[in-house]
Amino acid sequence: MLVEPLNMYLASVIRFYLWIVLLSAGSIQTSAQERLFGSVDDPAEQPSRVAWVSENSLGVFAGFSLIGPQWRSEGRLLGEFRDETMAAKLSGLLRTGLYGTYEEDLDEAYDVLRLLEYIHFSDRSDETYLRLGPLQRTRLGMGQLVNFFNSTSVWDERRVGIEASLSSSPFTFEGFVDDIRLDGMAGGRFAVRPLSLSKRRGLNSLELAISGVWDRAPTIDNIQRFSAVAVEAQVEAWRSGAFSLHPFLSYARSRERGDGLLIGADLRSDNFIDTARLHFRVALHFNSRRFLPGYVGPFW
Repeated sequence: MLVEPLNMYLASVIRFYLWIVLLSAGSIQTSAQERLFGSVDDPAEQPSRVAWVSENSLGVFAGFSLIGPQWRSEGRLLGEFRDETMAAKLSGLLRTGLYGTYEEDLDEAYDVLRLLEYIHFSDRSDETYLRLGPLQRTRLGMGQLVNFFNSTSVWDERRVGIEASLSSSPFTFEGFVDDIRLDGMAGGRFAVRPLSLSKRRGLNSLELAISGVWDRAPTIDNIQRFSAVAVEAQVEAWRSGAFSLHPFLSYARSRERGDGLLIGADLRSDNFIDTARLHFRVALHFNSRRFLPGYVGPFW
């Protein structure tokens, strides 16, 4: 009995957003929109951005570490590098004492890779971005599939992954793997702005995208690994000063967990008084019983 009213409601909401797209097509000129993606704009990881500034440092630290009921002495090395297009940070830790060396620090060859906190490369326009290191806040598109995913939930078992994005006026590609051994979670997103050459904001900003995630981790027999696909549409319908309104529609489906529909709008400011990025969202979720928005998240 509830199916028909729900279908009528969804039809009215979709018509409303189609009207926004049509009305915004006659608005003022626009430029390519920035996208929230991983650590691309993390203030702690930014290159110097100027050719004449290069920074290199090496720190040596010592102290004590309490693990459970046992105290150990601690030694740490911290190295940082920064130039015009690249920033990198290495951190090594060793804890030892009367009870011996803490095994989690040096119990497998992969711990050598865990010395790397990040290697971050991006050009000044942020059109090319590459990051090697444990993932911190990876997000694909609207976040219906992947939202603030990280590979550091268990710090001693953290995985070193890769984030990358390439963008231009008509196309954007974003992708990640949470482990360079390619046996964990992987995802990608491809977006196209089919009317990017238009001089009108509404037409120029229209973006259509498809994204997918695949769990490649080893599993026991007869257990199906998670995978999902999402399609999205978004447009900038209004702008005033530093603020803009972006209605969107996202539909996702997983063979293992059903499907979900996300309808809403983002109010954004990519550079609020040269200090912060603001992002407010109002949205409605329509999900099947087992579908969870942002399922690939902080505690995956």
